[in-house]
Amino acid sequence: MELFPIGTIIKMQEKKFCIIGYSCAKKEDKTQGGYFIVPYPLGYIDAEKSFFVSAASPVEVISYGYQSKTSKELVKLLGIYYGAAQE
Repeated sequence: MELFPIGTIIKMQEKKFCIIGYSCAKKEDKTQGGYFIVPYPLGYIDAEKSFFVSAASPVEVISYGYQSKTSKELVKLLGIYYGAAQE
């Protein structure tokens, strides 16, 4: 499972969003992992304007967020963790 870095701008249903965080995945109830997103270019306004989207949702990537060695390792580990929760 490919995960995108924080700060990635995605397009869904003709609207743009920015990824601001990752959600957890739980094997017990097969909860899917994914992202917390906010409208782009506005960003975080309040909790009612932030959303969750599954990592498996079809999205178009407009621009990838900054990636460091540490963030790449985190994304890799989260991908493994999310995959295990699906089993």
